[in-house]
Amino acid sequence: MNSSERRTIDELVTRYMLEPSLRDIYVEGDFDQDIAERCIRHTGQKDRIVYHIETVDISRELLEAEGLTNGNKQRLIALARLLAKAQTGASLKCLV
Repeated sequence: MNSSERRTIDELVTRYMLEPSLRDIYVEGDFDQDIAERCIRHTGQKDRIVYHIETVDISRELLEAEGLTNGNKQRLIALARLLAKAQTGASLKCLV
C-alpha cells in the first residue's frame, strides 16, 4: 500500500470528530488483525472494523516528534497518542 492510499492523521481526526460513534480497532500486523476479526465475529459485534496500521500514513517526522522509532508497534503507539491528543471523543482502540 503506497502513502497516497493511506489515511493521514488529520483525516482520521476529522473522521472521528464527525462520527464519534465509530468503534474502529487498529492493530500492528496481519496476525493481530486476523485474531481481532475472529473475536469480533464470535461476539457478533457488527459495528467494529479492524484496520492494519499500514492503512495509516505516519511519517518518520511524526514518529520522531513522539520519541519513537520506525516500526509497526511504534507507529501504532504514535497513532494512539496523536488521536488521544486530538480528543475526538471516539471509542476507537489501538491494540499493541
